[in-house]
Amino acid sequence: MKNACPLVIGGAGGSGTRVYKAIADAAGYTMLGLPSVIRFRHLHRHDNWLLDKWFYSKWVNRYVKGESTRFDQLRMRATCRLCLWLTNPISYGRGRWGWKNPRTRLLIPFFQEMYPGMRFIHVLRDGRDHAFNPHFSYRKHQECFLSGEEISQPDHLRKALFWSRSHRLTEQMADEHLAGRYIVSRLEDLCADPEKEISRLMDFLGSGDQDAVRQAARLVSTPKSLGRWHNESQQNVTAVEELIGDDLHHYGYPLGADAKQSD
Repeated sequence: MKNACPLVIGGAGGSGTRVYKAIADAAGYTMLGLPSVIRFRHLHRHDNWLLDKWFYSKWVNRYVKGESTRFDQLRMRATCRLCLWLTNPISYGRGRWGWKNPRTRLLIPFFQEMYPGMRFIHVLRDGRDHAFNPHFSYRKHQECFLSGEEISQPDHLRKALFWSRSHRLTEQMADEHLAGRYIVSRLEDLCADPEKEISRLMDFLGSGDQDAVRQAARLVSTPKSLGRWHNESQQNVTAVEELIGDDLHHYGYPLGADAKQSD
């Protein structure tokens, strides 16, 4: 079937989107990524290097800030299609296909216009984990979400704000453009009960194959860094919770003493 609508997976970097790609693979999707013989860096093992370098890095800030013209968006379309096609000319636009890239979540209206009917998995991980993740990449796009004054704040507070505001934007765009065609999944829920969460995801993907659920569940392992924020000073954790507490609560993450009791 030609011109089938893609499945796209996105979330903040380090939220576990790689395992969601594996789940999509188990559900019968061809998730486009560079062949192993030309993967240049471990960082791009699961993402499309061409798309990451020549599309997302160039266009995300301009689009999110509302500075892209209609001509820019035509160029975006051409670049995106070319990068995806070069990845896998046989599978692109056919059958059950898609791709995963964390920054996809910042361009939902663009992709919905480009691929009407697309489906989206929005991956979440506790914002406190992101706030204290030394490898959390946010600086490329912090100008879209932080004021000049906020950019001068300590690193863990900037990361927390980026997590909070970028996820809220994703939710807002998905509600507006993808009603009934997106699902939110927390990494914590996936690790706590893989079969239960994968069954929910498989239902969303239109696959009721229990063998596929069990196969995908075997791919899930809890990262040692999950809950890393518990190892931080109470002062720093409290500062993060005061800053983004409403959003942590919104996404089902308990705060303070409640968080300790739920562990």
